[in-house]
Amino acid sequence: MGGGLIPGAALGAALDLLFLSVVDATRKVARFSSDLNRLKSTLSSIRLAIHDVESFNKILDRPLHETQALTLRLTQGEKLVHECGSSSLPRDYEDFGCCQ
Repeated sequence: MGGGLIPGAALGAALDLLFLSVVDATRKVARFSSDLNRLKSTLSSIRLAIHDVESFNKILDRPLHETQALTLRLTQGEKLVHECGSSSLPRDYEDFGCCQ
């Protein structure tokens, strides 16, 4: 699990970090703004479900490993969006490793 994440809220925190990275990248990378806006919309729509999963897991005293895979994927997505959003993209962006 990530360093500063609260154990019961790791999933929601990972989603929030990914969402903020997408918002930031949308402002910086005009070439992918429509894709990033679609991703932002998707993340917004699943935010409530993620909150419900965390709440139910806490109420039912479920182990963290049940949501660890999703938390890891959200964290990886946040890093990827940040990496792609902070790099200057070459003209032929298919050759750029993070955007394949």
